[in-house]
Amino acid sequence: MKTLHYTIVSEEMVWLWYYDELRAKHFKELLDYDARTFIKELNASGGEVPAVAERQKQTY
Repeated sequence: MKTLHYTIVSEEMVWLWYYDELRAKHFKELLDYDARTFIKELNASGGEVPAVAERQKQTY
């Protein structure tokens, strides 16, 4: 599994990114509802990003 990096810019903006096997960067910006949901699920999972990503695959 790839390492998913994130930065919480505000409660309505989250930046997600990972690097593929060719070291290309893939970036996604979550806004409004998606950002709040990500933060809520991140807190509920105890900070485990893979658990949040698994529940919201369609978002990424």
